This record gives sequence, C-alpha cells and structure tokens, in this order.
Amino acid sequence: LDWSSFKAKGISDEHMGQVIRKIAISKVMAEMMGLEKAAALRNALSDKISVRIFETMFSPASVFVEIGGGDFLPPFKQYYTAMMDAMAEKGLEVAEVVIDEADRFQLNVTWCAWAEAARLMGDGEVCYYSTCYGDEVFFPHFCGQAGFDFRRESTLALGAPVCDFLFTRKTGSE
Repeated sequence: LDWSSFKAKGISDEHMGQVIRKIAISKVMAEMMGLEKAAALRNALSDKISVRIFETMFSPASVFVEIGGGDFLPPFKQYYTAMMDAMAEKGLEVAEVVIDEADRFQLNVTWCAWAEAARLMGDGEVCYYSTCYGDEVFFPHFCGQAGFDFRRESTLALGAPVCDFLFTRKTGSE
C-alpha cells in the first residue's frame, strides 16, 4: 500500500501505526463477522463510551458558556479550530472553516488519516463505524447542553468530499 500521502502530511511513525492498527482491526472484524454485524457491535460500543472518551478532549459545554460570557460558540470555535490546527500539524486531519457566523459554525474535514487508511485498505466504511460514528454520538449530547444542534450530512469514510461538522444555535421554537 502507498502511504506516501500520510508522510506528505507530516504524520509521525507512532501516529501512523495507531491509525493503521485501528483501521486494520476494524477491517478484520468486518471480514470475520460481516460488515453489518461488526458495525452494529462497534456502534453499540460507541453508544456506551464515546461521550466519556470525547469528554477527555473537550471541557464541559458549561465551561465554554462561562468563558464566552454566556455564549458557548465563540470559545468553542476558538478551541475547536485550534484543535484541528494541531491535528493538521500532526498529519492526522486537514480541516477548513466554511461557516463562521454568530449562530452557526461549520468546519469541514477535507483529509483524514483514518478515512484514508480505510480507503487504502479497500473499505472506507470501516472508518465510519469505527471512528466517525463516535462524533455522531458525542456532539449532539455535548452541543445540546449548550443550546446548540449538531448536524452532519457527509463523511470522507462514506465517499463524500468532506466530513462536515455544523453547529447551529437552537432557536426559541426548538
């Protein structure tokens, strides 16, 4: 397999090994159990643990609200873009902010080491159930605590050109 795109992004050997192991294990699960069963098992696991895992990377939503003087979004945007800049520096993901408004923020991941590894190994879908699905468990929970909605319409893992992360302030009628 040609891993040169990873090296071009600056990924370390340690991070590369972690990405490959995670995706390889997911691919083997899918081959041994069938994709549907492997995805169901992994999603059930993610339903149980994703919030706790992601909480190690994000302060509670209430802290963002407090830092923002009652507004979650400004400090969250600052933190999340800094985190994505760090991910890019480590060669793990490349992202761009495409909406930056007072009530909406959208970040699109345009390259992802996990999705690319899964694609190179022949099945992007294993990345979705082993990695992307956790976002869809954590972010609605996290954002709901701050009066925001999270929406995702596409992922690199499932063949889209981007993974979209849209955060929108809930209105009074919601």
